[in-house]
Amino acid sequence: MGRSERWWVLLGAVLLAAVIVYAAGRNGLAEYREQSGNPDDWSRAAQLEPDNADYWYRLGRYRQFDLAASDLSQAISYYRRAVALNPHAADYWMDLASAYEATGQNEQALAAFERAKASHPISAEVAWRYGNFLLRAGNVPEALVEMRHAVETNPKLLPSAVTTAWRATQDIQKILAGIIPPSSGACLDAVDALAADREATPALAVWNRMIALGQPFELRRALPLVEELVRQYQEKDAWQVWRQALTGSGNKVPDAATGERITDGGFESDPPQGGFGWHLDPMDGADYEMDESSPHSGVRALRVRFDGSANLDFRQVRQLVPVEPNRQYRFSAYVRIQGISTESGLRFFIRSPRPSGFTEIETTNLLGTQPWSLQQIEFTTGPQTRLLEIVLRREPSRKLDNKLRGSVWVDDVSLVPLGGASREQRR
Repeated sequence: MGRSERWWVLLGAVLLAAVIVYAAGRNGLAEYREQSGNPDDWSRAAQLEPDNADYWYRLGRYRQFDLAASDLSQAISYYRRAVALNPHAADYWMDLASAYEATGQNEQALAAFERAKASHPISAEVAWRYGNFLLRAGNVPEALVEMRHAVETNPKLLPSAVTTAWRATQDIQKILAGIIPPSSGACLDAVDALAADREATPALAVWNRMIALGQPFELRRALPLVEELVRQYQEKDAWQVWRQALTGSGNKVPDAATGERITDGGFESDPPQGGFGWHLDPMDGADYEMDESSPHSGVRALRVRFDGSANLDFRQVRQLVPVEPNRQYRFSAYVRIQGISTESGLRFFIRSPRPSGFTEIETTNLLGTQPWSLQQIEFTTGPQTRLLEIVLRREPSRKLDNKLRGSVWVDDVSLVPLGGASREQRR
């Protein structure tokens, strides 16, 4: 190779290196500006790298969602440039669709969502956003198809899908048929979501569908619906749901023949801490134990141990029970105490949590040490009484030596109507 040829080769190498350095510098500068928090830098990045779809997409989102600089027409222009450069990015198409919808261009929005779906047909997010768009557009059948696909791909979307579809359609049968899979878990997730939205009627419909499946479930899953029904004064429905939940979870159901209102009066199962079951609320100075050493009957009894550290206002053992107005009832419980200090001991209070014409009543005040004894009282509910609360109670002492110590055992708690159960109570 001659000297002139070597010079040309050297010159070509220098020029190639310069081009590479320039391109790398241009790319690096564009990347630096794209990562900046300054929108002006994003625009400069897009000008430096006009074939980079991400830059145009970011500018589109800025123009769409920044309240201080919102310009939907400009956002659509940027999005369209992004999808032209990368037509396989579902996110680009979905945000373009939302911008079209926001400007009233629903046909263009529909077409953009269809492109997003074609780009990523198995995406839960695409199906979710497309389904929501179809709901807003009034196309309920296709919307439910998309939402069902989203839920099947990502079950965590089920609660939102159910509540969103309910608000849009107010038709729980369509939602049951179109969105909710036929499993107890899916139905209960839907029940929880509707109960949390205080939509007791559709929640009850989903619950009934779940019961018809005949699949087992945990008792705790019934608590949100039972408590929402009680909150809405639907005690009859709440009691039916509760009894179904006890059966479906393998727990003992109160005797319908006697009209028994107390659930698990012998404390043979762990308290559900809600619904029409026992609440054992934590409290400093008191500990709970399911004692198998000497129950009144059955396998175990509830023991509450007080450590003598405080003058307790104790009302932590309690259960809500549904009742009928103007009806006579007999309450009974077996109680044993050991070393209960102070003149204010343990007793049961029966009260109405709502104004209902019912006057609070109580059993005998128990002090010191006593063997198992029957605590019993008869009463008549008020004209509006449909709910009572049974409470193991100790009022604070007014004496100087007022700190509560000792133990109390409770077993075989019962509340039954006198004269036998009515048809309503046997349900």
